[in-house]
Amino acid sequence: TTDAEGRQADVKVDGDTVTIQGPDGTTTFRSSGAGQMPGDFPKDVFVYPGADVVASMTYPGGVNLALESADPVQDVIAKSKSAMTGLGWTEKSHLGMDDVAMLSYTKDTRTVSLIIQQDSGSPTAINITIAEESEPD
Repeated sequence: TTDAEGRQADVKVDGDTVTIQGPDGTTTFRSSGAGQMPGDFPKDVFVYPGADVVASMTYPGGVNLALESADPVQDVIAKSKSAMTGLGWTEKSHLGMDDVAMLSYTKDTRTVSLIIQQDSGSPTAINITIAEESEPD
């Protein structure tokens, strides 16, 4: 494909996976319960045990992972907070109310944002976004 400014990108669709290779790098999106962790997902970022991968996206400088767990939202929040600090991450913020929490962590030149929420009768949704910052704090 070519955009309005003449930049070209190659788009490949393979089942539930879409890969876009462009001048700024490669973006890969997996959906529909593709159930795959990105191969380069950082080992020092906590992934809730037993959670199902709903979707994932990798892009230059970051990754996003959407998960679902049958565990209660408060359990997921507590375990995630403990595990992230245990893995050497510094908590920058924690906003929470009822069945929703937004957590932010930093480590070296990276930031991790977690959004953990549960709607009545639904699984607990866990969204993890990792971004590379330009310079450390």
